[in-house]
Amino acid sequence: MFYFLLLFIGFPGDAVNLRWQFKQGDTFQQETRSQLNQIVKVNQQEFKQDLVHTTLVKYTVSEMGPGGITLEQQIESMKATTLDGSPSPGNNAVLNQLQGAILKAKLTPELQVKELEGYDELLKRLAGDDPSVRRVAQALLSEEQLKNAIQHSLGFVPQKETQPGATWNREMTISLGPLGSMRIAQAFKFDGMETVEGVPLAKISYQPTVSYSPPKADATNPELSITQGAIQLKQGSGLVYFDPATGRLHHSTLKLELTGTLTAKLSGKEVPITFEQTQTVDVRMKK
Repeated sequence: MFYFLLLFIGFPGDAVNLRWQFKQGDTFQQETRSQLNQIVKVNQQEFKQDLVHTTLVKYTVSEMGPGGITLEQQIESMKATTLDGSPSPGNNAVLNQLQGAILKAKLTPELQVKELEGYDELLKRLAGDDPSVRRVAQALLSEEQLKNAIQHSLGFVPQKETQPGATWNREMTISLGPLGSMRIAQAFKFDGMETVEGVPLAKISYQPTVSYSPPKADATNPELSITQGAIQLKQGSGLVYFDPATGRLHHSTLKLELTGTLTAKLSGKEVPITFEQTQTVDVRMKK
């Protein structure tokens, strides 16, 4: 009777090892393709932008020890194109300066970023010896933001044996420079195993939520300040496929639809700004 009762109730799925696996000297590549479709209106004047950014990054596990690991991140290529594949000259002029840049992230055993090396060299590539350009680069691409990005790229798995149906949460803050900042919270769920491209993979879905914070008064650009505003997430969803056998991401996709209404003060005059934006980010691990 007890045996038949168990059959009727069923067993929970077996726990799966959702944990990154590293060995000293390991190398792997990650390709990210981000498509941005954006319409911005400033004082009823409309600006439209449709861009595709493709980035190839090489990772090397340079050190391992009881205190954590050091992960070296080298930008091998970056390019920006229009939707038809034509180069975007203005964007590529900046991106070309980043090619070859190396960052070294020292991580705790829990994959928290405790130290980042190479940030000053990155700023020098972007700004040279111009202090005003350096300040702009620091505002748009802060060291803390880079740490968050590295941690986010690794932190979507719980680093432990996990049962199907389990949930966990992560959050990160993205700097928008003089426009303020945006906090993204993500609710992850392990949906179970699924065979994709002939490989058994852990399927992880997640739902993001967004909250916007305007800039602090002492952090605004003297020529531009945001006096009030709101950014809402109309729709958002993400899907991750993780390979438990190799301890690596296989591929992932994220789609966000955002709308925003801001009031900016430009040279002392208040100007309304509205925008609509759709962004799709696809990431795939390469050997």
